[in-house]
Amino acid sequence: MIKIGITGSLASGKTTASKILSFRRGPLFSADKAVKEIYLNKYFRSLIRKKFKIKNKSQIKQSLKKLILKKKRNIKKLERIINPLVRKKMRSFTLKNRNKKILFYEIPLLIESKLMSHFNLIIFIKAKKK
Repeated sequence: MIKIGITGSLASGKTTASKILSFRRGPLFSADKAVKEIYLNKYFRSLIRKKFKIKNKSQIKQSLKKLILKKKRNIKKLERIINPLVRKKMRSFTLKNRNKKILFYEIPLLIESKLMSHFNLIIFIKAKKK
């Protein structure tokens, strides 16, 4: 099995490129989609409310954004909670598709998360702001 990691800078077209590259070639794992699914989990939401002392149940993302802008170290605290859950979903995706020849993984923070060793090939998408 060949595992291809796709990463790149913010708003560079990673998602579009991932869809084009994986079309009819192999399944695609999206870390952004995994994070969205994690935020829908009731247990995760209650854990975040406890860890960050958020009172409002309905606007967790907005509250987190304010906390992160207030103290930059809160992003690391949040990443320590979310990253293991995303990796678990990634492992599950790999096991589910172990019979496929090629697997594609769209992971925005692939390099920052030190996940390079998990892939046979890494594609970096870069685009100018224009």
